[in-house]
Amino acid sequence: MRNWKKKTLGGVLAAAMLVSLVPATSALAADNTAKTTDSQSQTTTSCSVNFRVNGYVVQAGTGVGNLGCDSTVAQAAAAVKASFNVPSGKVISGWTLNGAKINTGAKLSEPEFVTNSEGLPGGAILDAVLKDAPKPAATFVVTVHANGGTFQSGIDKGHQGDTSFTVTNGSKFVSKLPKVSRLDYTFVGWTYDKAGKSKVIDTDFISANTEVYAQWKAVDVDPGASVNTFTLTVSTNGGVIQNGQFAGQSGDVQNTVGQNEKVLSSVPTVARDGYKFVGWSYDQAGKSVVIANDFISADTHVYAQWTKITTSRVIVHSNGGTFQSGNEQGNVGDDSIEVVDGDTFVDKLPKVSRLDYVFTGWTYDQAGKSKVLDSDFVSANIEVYAQWKAVDVDPGASVNTFTLTVHTNGGTIKGGEFDGQMGDVMTTVGQNEKVVSVAPSVARLDYAFAGWSYDKDGNSKVIDTDFISADTEIWAQWKAVDVDPGASVNTFTLTVSTNGGVIQDGEFAGQAGDVQTTVGQNQTVLSVVPTVTREGYTFKGWSYDKAGKSVVIANDFISADTHVYAQWTKQPVRYTVVYNTNGGNINGEVGDFQIQVKKGDTLLDKLPTSDTLKRDGFTLKGWNYAETGTKLDGKAVKKTDKVKGNVYKVVARWDANDVDPGMQVEQFNVVYNTNGGNINGEVGDFQVQVAKGDTILDKLPGADTLVRDGYVLKGWNYAETGTKLDGKSVKATDTATGDIYKLIARWEPTDVDPGMNVEQFNVIYNTNGGNINGEVGDFSVQLGKGETILDKLPDANTLVRDGYKLKGWVYAETGTDKDGKALTKTDVVEGNVYKLVAQWTKVVPAATLTPAQKTENKTDNKTTTSTNKKVESTKKADAKNTKKKLATTGAAVGGVAVVVVLLAAAGLALRKRA
Repeated sequence: MRNWKKKTLGGVLAAAMLVSLVPATSALAADNTAKTTDSQSQTTTSCSVNFRVNGYVVQAGTGVGNLGCDSTVAQAAAAVKASFNVPSGKVISGWTLNGAKINTGAKLSEPEFVTNSEGLPGGAILDAVLKDAPKPAATFVVTVHANGGTFQSGIDKGHQGDTSFTVTNGSKFVSKLPKVSRLDYTFVGWTYDKAGKSKVIDTDFISANTEVYAQWKAVDVDPGASVNTFTLTVSTNGGVIQNGQFAGQSGDVQNTVGQNEKVLSSVPTVARDGYKFVGWSYDQAGKSVVIANDFISADTHVYAQWTKITTSRVIVHSNGGTFQSGNEQGNVGDDSIEVVDGDTFVDKLPKVSRLDYVFTGWTYDQAGKSKVLDSDFVSANIEVYAQWKAVDVDPGASVNTFTLTVHTNGGTIKGGEFDGQMGDVMTTVGQNEKVVSVAPSVARLDYAFAGWSYDKDGNSKVIDTDFISADTEIWAQWKAVDVDPGASVNTFTLTVSTNGGVIQDGEFAGQAGDVQTTVGQNQTVLSVVPTVTREGYTFKGWSYDKAGKSVVIANDFISADTHVYAQWTKQPVRYTVVYNTNGGNINGEVGDFQIQVKKGDTLLDKLPTSDTLKRDGFTLKGWNYAETGTKLDGKAVKKTDKVKGNVYKVVARWDANDVDPGMQVEQFNVVYNTNGGNINGEVGDFQVQVAKGDTILDKLPGADTLVRDGYVLKGWNYAETGTKLDGKSVKATDTATGDIYKLIARWEPTDVDPGMNVEQFNVIYNTNGGNINGEVGDFSVQLGKGETILDKLPDANTLVRDGYKLKGWVYAETGTDKDGKALTKTDVVEGNVYKLVAQWTKVVPAATLTPAQKTENKTDNKTTTSTNKKVESTKKADAKNTKKKLATTGAAVGGVAVVVVLLAAAGLALRKRA
């Protein structure tokens, strides 16, 4: 195969492209396309392409919308699609150039799009391929009878009686039914009759107008006991119930509870988007609050109470640095984030960096005096500034540096390069830097830090405005904290509520709930609280109230008995997604990759795109779910698919590229039929384009891609298309010399017991009006003793019947004890099963036809019977002439060859019973 290099385009195309809708037969003046020669080396400044739809041409290119030479054909078509002259009832399914289908992902600057042969201005003319627009599916009405219950969702929420909704023909509908409840009853399902005999199951689909009835089972809440029961009415007040029998419902629900049960133990968990739950109240306004000790003594009504979640904006000033994350990543200046009021925000701030500087933290002022602490929370719009410490990378440069010697004076350094060290440390600092801004944080057991001094005794204090102008020494100063309760320092009780967490250190290690300890006056609160953890949660800090509104900050000290509560943020639920590159590579690596995603994430957003995942000669077209035994197996990953659980594996889907986009080598189409096999779950005809002289077998799928349960791919045959190759095998040396109309996969059954250690039996099955690749009647398949029969029978994708859906199989009347019984999922082969017969369900029941339609059907049936007799008398004569005609003539419709494939001659693996 010859490799063709792209030539650089010369000349200057039109400075502005206009969208024009004109008949293709009109003469368009002025050739505004520059001439190109091999000697020219100028770059293209303007690119265009013409779209011809139903005889009219629309031009698109540079100057239209945001199009340029790097724009794709698909983007150009999208930009001007409003001007296309698409006939009524048709849609565009693709584009061709000189009769050959094109890759719409190609750029407008590609050589084949530069000129056209019809004298029109601008680039090539692409012709639309039109097909019939899909007809809207029929719809039916589902009438829902609450049957004594109350609707908890839907348009009639809160009402009793009946409701209805519309469903598309063939769609499942059970998940669309409204929620219902009934006092002193348990909902037990839906039925098609009021008496409850004909159950509705999850897999049922709609084929006619339908009625369903809620079914109920009485709940004896107090069978003979002396305890009274009362009705508890719960108003979610805009929220949604998260647990229990009413999970997912909103509005008002009712439940029966026993006398003296606590109210708060009987209410469900509720949530509301944009709101924080603050408790229950006996009135809707929230004035009469339900407290912990309240119990049930009469019929009770409670209302969920909510506080609207508000947010504030944090303006972030990089203060000379560059943002390394966030909306302004890579930029210098300002950024902003939005934070829920009451939440801490430091961990949400973007990362920053600055050449020759070390980041030292955030402050509320540019001068760096008011530090931002990790426990700080947002309650209004604020501004923060990055603070920096100069790193003198060149001591001989114009900025002077000096040595700062730090004496911890019995303390320990916290954070930075000397974290955990005691004693003396030295570091280099820049001239004019503030002393307090370059000194480390220090701590000392039973002492409070009292500042820095230029002498050990603390006589010469360092003040906030002191700056570096020479080599400097500083000493940490300390004030003893007497925690001895018998000493002159007062002591107080500190109560710590872990709030669901577990203490990790100290005398209470391993404990949860509330613990108490004695602490000295003036000790900082954060220095005396323990370390806590909670599985599935992130620790946010401490608060003086359980709700987390009154946050404990770094400088708070003990002055009275104190109670603090641990605050937590629930970690998002995460799942593992494994994706297989299917021949593609990411930075040269192929195979399986694993990523972690959050529940509710859009799956496609987390998978690699064509920018990252590459495969020579192929274009990434999407992703399929791998075969892992779920209902998603083999289906395409859609844009709307959300992560709900562990997605075991998805597989990349590829399309082969046009091997010769410049059309310099003659191209041919090869159609191949999988003959019962599947490629990523898809079966039937596929098409691949090959260049003249290419080896055909190299372009066909191999056994790794094309699979069929119980069979091995043995090769390919030429289909019966009236050529000398009909029925012959495709050889390893066969090359493409012209259009090969169709090839058919050749299969051999897998010997389930090659050593003949397991007894083999024949299973015969009758299609009962259905067909497999057009064939009807009896088929046989061989199974080993103990194999599951259903696994070897064709399913609804292979065995089809117009107007019917495959329902299952029954044993035929052969004089055994199984006669007439349904084949079950657990039935295994124990001997020769003489015959199974397919069972069908009519998709549109006759009961839905009007009397006029029924009369019309009878007339049609009579006509059909008469016609069938006439047709039968001519079948044999037609059959004799068919092959001869196909060999000497080419039937064509609209220029597309009509191919008759004689499947029987192509070596089908199915064995037809005589």
